[in-house]
Amino acid sequence: MRGGLFLGVLLLTFSLSVAVAAEEKRVYVVFGGSNAEQGTLAGELSHFRSVITDLSAMRFTADREMDVVMAQCREQIGLAATSDRECMLTASRRVMVDLIYELKARSLGRKSFEFTLTVLNDQGEMVYETLTSQEGANLASAAREAYPRLARAYLCRYEKVDGACAEPAPVVPQAPVKDAAVALSEREAGHFLRVKAGAFTMGSPSAESGRREDEAQHQVTLKRDLMVGRTEVTQGEWVAVMGSNPSHFSGCGTKCPVERVSWFDAVTYANTLSRQAGLQECYQLNGCSGSPGSACSGNETRWCEGDYTCSEVVFAGLDCRGYRLPTEAEWEHFARAGSDAAYHSSADLDTVAWYTSNSDEKIRAVGGKSANAWGLHDVHGNVWEWVWDWYGEYGTAAAVDPVGPRSGQARVARGGSWGSSAHSVRAAARNARSPRYRDYSLGFRVVRTVR
Repeated sequence: MRGGLFLGVLLLTFSLSVAVAAEEKRVYVVFGGSNAEQGTLAGELSHFRSVITDLSAMRFTADREMDVVMAQCREQIGLAATSDRECMLTASRRVMVDLIYELKARSLGRKSFEFTLTVLNDQGEMVYETLTSQEGANLASAAREAYPRLARAYLCRYEKVDGACAEPAPVVPQAPVKDAAVALSEREAGHFLRVKAGAFTMGSPSAESGRREDEAQHQVTLKRDLMVGRTEVTQGEWVAVMGSNPSHFSGCGTKCPVERVSWFDAVTYANTLSRQAGLQECYQLNGCSGSPGSACSGNETRWCEGDYTCSEVVFAGLDCRGYRLPTEAEWEHFARAGSDAAYHSSADLDTVAWYTSNSDEKIRAVGGKSANAWGLHDVHGNVWEWVWDWYGEYGTAAAVDPVGPRSGQARVARGGSWGSSAHSVRAAARNARSPRYRDYSLGFRVVRTVR
């Protein structure tokens, strides 16, 4: 990497909100640089954002307005997203944004980087904060240490925020990973399968037995290949990443699916797994409290509303390279594996699913039933699987890479479980629960976007 190479730009733009208290400011984030650089820096962005939101009244709420105005400006004057400072300034004025925060990184050689936070107002006046990483760090680990320090330095010096001037605990740099692509391939071998992008009919035909009204058929096109877990996440895999086992059926063993995990637990697991693999984290978790993966307590130990919750979960998008939950459309695509029938196989349901008729009212080790045509096990039965989407009606219009409603009250789970009827383990069957809900028949599997 050449010295002085522009690795990434983080623009944080703030405005006073008319509808909230005067001290609350709005924050906007946009990246420049190559896709690889954006992915590396975006994976560490949570360390910067958490300091900003934890220590100040700044909130990341201006994104949609800024995106729209900037896109219009680019189209009018033909600018690329990496060279559009004028459009960013235009958008900030129109959206009534007072400040633009620009965070840059450049290589100094010998695996050392300089990070500069530039703060501009609409008159072009600037202030700077700069720091240099220690030699031997890769970009991700250097950014992980630099981001919170730059945030604290600005908040302390210019915003006079109480608590920002205290020095944070040092971050131990991670050693560079040699041949990361090979290491990742070896890690996933035997556990993940590549599922090709494609088009399929989502939902169920009106004559399908057990069909519900929320399963309207419509055409869906998916444009990204996925690495998909061959099975649901197991108790052994969960413990290796998170440390404790929340499962009701913990005596079933390490090869049984983890269950009694909430949607918040699932996205936290995905982020942690990404971090351990040196990949971008796909979710920014804001305002979280409680303990991820803590078991239910009290008299009812089979299901509960978990104590772990987050006020906001921001998805980095389908191009995120880390581990994540599938969207509802992605789930149904890989569950069907090219089939348009109620189940992926026309064989007896007992050969492909653990459900109420054969489960003896308990979960079973993953992979015990026949895989679908693409090699995936347990898409029917064993445990329900959380997906990304908020619950909502489909409609009948064709869709490309749908990600579900923008907001809602319940997140979708798919596939049915050991306690479900044959109707509930169909490929099109849908369930919806509070993202805090934990249940002894509810787990998940993870995916990763690949190019």
